Amino acid sequence: MYSLTAIHLLSLLLLCDSQMMGPPGTMLFDAIGPCENNPGGDVEFDLNLQSTDSKGGKILSMNVSTKVPLDDTVTYLANVLKWEDNGWKYANKRSGNLCPDLMRFASKIWKLLQEHSVPKIPDECSLEPGDYRVENVTAATSDLDIPVTYYGKTRLDVSIYQGSTLLACVVFDGVSQKPARPF
Repeated sequence: MYSLTAIHLLSLLLLCDSQMMGPPGTMLFDAIGPCENNPGGDVEFDLNLQSTDSKGGKILSMNVSTKVPLDDTVTYLANVLKWEDNGWKYANKRSGNLCPDLMRFASKIWKLLQEHSVPKIPDECSLEPGDYRVENVTAATSDLDIPVTYYGKTRLDVSIYQGSTLLACVVFDGVSQKPARPF
């Protein structure tokens, strides 16, 4: 299984223009907030992104209010958009069960959220109904377990569902840069 994944990654890197995508470098977020179609109600995210330095460093604080459990039954759809020719263009999408994929691709970020949460969120990805506060989290690209990323101005729209019901939608805007050293 591992070699098959490595073969797919190598093929992807060889077939794609290295100016457009490749191994993750630095990701600087400009804005994080609710999508325009965010329904509100059952799950609410109040997100606050603050600058920490002139190089683009940011810290995230947030309140999460949920009336429903966020667990293995919750799914997501993530759309990746790239800024091209003065507009957002669809680049890719991913969908699946939220918790397993969160633990697969962002388990280090989950641990950071856990360390900074009140009340403390559990070790495993799940949230019981309630109100949670997370303060002053700083994450880096190295906290993500993703093999490749798009370079340049990028947007990630993440919609969270329970069954066919949209619970929440969050948008991340930022700039993804190549690593300082290739591979």
